[in-house]
Amino acid sequence: MEDRKSPLVSIGHDSSDFLKGIAIFGVLLSHTGRIFTEFSIVLFLVISGFGLELSYRKKGFAGFWGKKFRNVWLPYFPMAFVALVLRHVTAPDEILCTLVGLDFGRIADKTMWYISYIFAWYAAFFLMGRLTEKFPALPERSRFALRLAGAVAAGFLFCLLYNRGVWHENSGADNYRYAFPLGMLLAELTTIRANSRIGKAGWGIVLLGCAVYVIRVYPRPFHIPTNMALAMVFVALTQLVPVSGKGFLPLRTVGRYSFAIYLWEGLLLGSREFFYNLTGSQLGADCGFIAASILFGFLYWELVFRPGERFLERKLSERAKG
Repeated sequence: MEDRKSPLVSIGHDSSDFLKGIAIFGVLLSHTGRIFTEFSIVLFLVISGFGLELSYRKKGFAGFWGKKFRNVWLPYFPMAFVALVLRHVTAPDEILCTLVGLDFGRIADKTMWYISYIFAWYAAFFLMGRLTEKFPALPERSRFALRLAGAVAAGFLFCLLYNRGVWHENSGADNYRYAFPLGMLLAELTTIRANSRIGKAGWGIVLLGCAVYVIRVYPRPFHIPTNMALAMVFVALTQLVPVSGKGFLPLRTVGRYSFAIYLWEGLLLGSREFFYNLTGSQLGADCGFIAASILFGFLYWELVFRPGERFLERKLSERAKG
């Protein structure tokens, strides 16, 4: 007999790339000033919370910081160095904070507050995970509840720090405090198995409800419920519509390089003036900026970072054998 049981939610590689593609286009559009798309950051953080929680359940903290070093800080470091040079930053403390990813967007690149934000959340997740491991007798759901509560508390702490002037005033960092815990909650739903029809109906209700809410109140910049609801519209969409087809391939490809694009787009904001002089229109300037960010992100990832990463791994392997 066919097993009709399935996870209540699933965000695989194709769905993740699709959501990241939506998110990075939202970030690019937001930085042109044409439209407020704060939900884009919510999407990125939801995916991050979802992925970390699932990874923790499967592998624990084995290689946790090594993966973050390789996948986040290592590609960030060269771009941070370039930003320091372009901004003529010379103060040793500012250089150090920027290179380690703790400048909170105040020094070299105003868009890089996100790096400090996710580093802080990684640390909070790690500490709460270690804490819950000290109570092995607790049911797994109870330990998850503690991790989730810790993530929510960390989000409020970030909000407090933001209001004390730690983050750049236009980052809106305090408006994303529920996003990472939401991703963790979605990861919990992968452990709940439901009849596929029930699951589809449930996500259909989520999609419809969130869409109606967004239509009624949007746009309201930096409005937490609106951005959370809009992010959930796209998450629900991936649960109802297959996004692995060829029609979504361009968007998934952009999503695959979204982090590299993000690293470049802050530096390329100044290129809008160049494209404006070239095309004579603001639309041409914005389109040129978006296209350049995608192109430079792709070239950086494939021609600079990936070869450099492989070279570093080879040297470390040779040293370990020697």
